[in-house]
Parts: sequence; structure tokens; C-alpha cells
Amino acid sequence: MSLDLLKEKTNLLVPIFLVLLIFFIPISSSIKSILIIPTLLLLLFAPYYRAYLSYALNTLWARAALILFIYILISCFWSEAPLSMRYNVIDKYYKLIFLPILAVGFIKPQTRFWSLNSYIFVALLTCFLSILKAKNLLMINTPDPGEVFYNHIVTGFMIALGVYFAGILVFQANINSGLRIVYIFMMLLGSYQIFFINTGRTGYVAYGILMSLLIIQKFPPKKAFIGIMTFLGMISLIYALSPVMQTHAHMMINDIKLLQNNQTNTSLGFRIQFHHYAQSLFEKNPVIGVGTGGFQYSFSKDQPVPSWGHKLNDPHGQYWLVLAEQGLIGLVLFIAFLGALLVTTFQLKEMKPFLLGLLVSFCMLCFSDTVFCYSTIGYLLIFFSALCFGELIEKRAHATLKELVKNQYELNAGS
Repeated sequence: MSLDLLKEKTNLLVPIFLVLLIFFIPISSSIKSILIIPTLLLLLFAPYYRAYLSYALNTLWARAALILFIYILISCFWSEAPLSMRYNVIDKYYKLIFLPILAVGFIKPQTRFWSLNSYIFVALLTCFLSILKAKNLLMINTPDPGEVFYNHIVTGFMIALGVYFAGILVFQANINSGLRIVYIFMMLLGSYQIFFINTGRTGYVAYGILMSLLIIQKFPPKKAFIGIMTFLGMISLIYALSPVMQTHAHMMINDIKLLQNNQTNTSLGFRIQFHHYAQSLFEKNPVIGVGTGGFQYSFSKDQPVPSWGHKLNDPHGQYWLVLAEQGLIGLVLFIAFLGALLVTTFQLKEMKPFLLGLLVSFCMLCFSDTVFCYSTIGYLLIFFSALCFGELIEKRAHATLKELVKNQYELNAGS
């Protein structure tokens, strides 16, 4: 096989691997780990994609991601955690360096479109399996119908995101009628799963944020206001009809009442205790933190919540984890990374609503869960950021082509 033919086949394989990666991220972390290595190698090997890697690496968002990752590495030097524990935490941040490499792979609009559809289809599959579990027709992992491939927190968020993506595509004029029906079905089935099947409150919050954003982005102000009011009315009606939603709302109210009576060994109470412990670690060294892996190590050593046990990976809050382990410098760098993604989002045209919704909901979830490090949601942020930034790299490619044509024309005219 000639080198040119091999390069051509590599160029063709990249979109296939990217679509498969997006499909399997919500299904299996093991398959995702297996697929990501050949995908990155293909992107680095294929000349068509590699040509734009230097541009991607010099963008604001890529530099912010790389600086944050480097600081995570540096903070290992003052950590008291064992080497293996430090490495395990670093492994959670590796995804940062994938961002610019993956972004060049989404340079073609067809790759972006079918990757989005791949995610919507896997969200549909998750909905079907969850409903089958609820009807006792299927048994996967635990009996919890909200837990399919991941726990109910991740499942709720992924389905809410699938509903949001489908909602954006429904409004696009160039979508054929067959796919539009699929998107509407995804919105209806996903909404049903979140409010009548799923057992996590995270799905409610993510769904509310994303649907509100969808209405605001797709309608003029007056109609958007009416839409938001109608949406809130529908949520009230759903609450009256959904025993699952009522149960979890009552559980939250009960947790708050118990907390007021100093009974802290509840879902909410444990979360608050973890946050307080992270705060105590932050106060020990507020500028640089206790170092990478320091939270997990300190928790096992101090055992600050005896009723929980001695092992805890994170404080159930991304911001608190960064503050505890990397201090104020780490938090500034993490927010700068998210800020770089947000600033770049407003440079997008077609892909702007997709990334904006994901970013806003992700930033909100960081208050209650460690979604970047210890959740598949962190991979969703990296992959869909790369997917959306492919639009900017496509513009760069068109600008480069125009420049080459112009230079060639001037050269021919001069001769």
C-alpha cells in the first residue's frame, strides 16, 4: 500500500472514529478509553488534520486548557498524597490536552452533524433501556431505573443534553422531515424519562436550565417570556402527575428539615460535610492548596465524617476540589479555562447554541458535583467543545484556501 493511499484512508477513518467515540462515551468508559487512543493517533498522522493543529494549539481555549493541566502537574510537588493517588487524579485531567487535537477532527460540518446525531441516538437508546428497567422488563447493573450505563446523576444530565440538542436541530431549516421526527421523539421521550423515570434531581436542574436557554435563544423577547411562563406551568403540571418527581422533592425537603435539626447523615447533609472539609483544607493553604490528590489522601487520614467511612475521592463539588487541592491559583486557572470556552462560544455561529447550553449547565453542576474530574460529563464538555470549535477551524481552512488562491492569481497575473 502506497503512502498516499494510506494517508487518504486515514483521512476517511477519522470521522468514523469520532462518531463512534461520541456514541460510546455515554455507554462505556472502557470502550471510550480504547477508541480514544487510535482516534488521536489518526488525527496526528493524517496530514489533512495535522495541518491545522498548530492553529488549534495557539488558540485561547487550547492555551487555557494546557496551562491548567500543567499547573495540576506542578501541584503534585507539594502534595503529601502517595504517587499512585497523585497519578490517579492527573489521569482525570488528561482530557484537557485532548481538546485541541480533537478539535481539528471536527473541521468538516458533516462530521459535526453526524456526531451530534450519534449522541442523540445513544440518548434515545438510554431512554428506552431506562423505561424497560422501570417496567421490570430489563435488568442492567442495579434495579434503579435511572441507572443504565452510569449513575442516575450522569444519566439525567446526558438525557437532558440530548433533549436540548434535539430541540436545537428541530428549529434548523435544512433538516429533513425524517430526522425532524426523530428529534421531536427524542424531546418527548427524554422529557418523560427525566420526570417520570429518572431518580436523580440533577436531571431536573439541567433540563430546566437547558430548556430555558433553548426558548430564550429561539424566540424573540416577548415570545420567549411567554414560552418561559408556559414552560414553568408545564413543569408544575408534570410535578402533579409524576410520583417520582414528588418523591424526590419530598426527600429534599425532608433532608433540609433534618439538617435544621442537626441530623447531617443524609444525602444533602453528607454533601455539606464534604464541602466543609474541603473548605478546611483550602484554609490550610489558600494560595496553592494541598496539592494534587491531597483531598482523597487527607480524607482517608483524618476521617472527618466517621459515619461515611474513610474513603472519598472528591468533595462532591468541582470548585471545592480545585480550591482544596490547587488553591486560589487553581480556581482562577479553572475559571479562566471555562471563561475561554465561553468567550470562544460567542465567536461561533452554527454551533454556538450547542456549546452555550452545555457550558452553562456544566458550570452550574460544578457547585454540587465533581463533574469535570470524576464524571463522564467532563468528557462530554471536552468532546463537544472540540466539536463546536471545529467550526472555527473550518473557517480558518477556508481563509487559508482563499489566501492561496489569491496568491496564485497574483503570481499568474504578474507573470
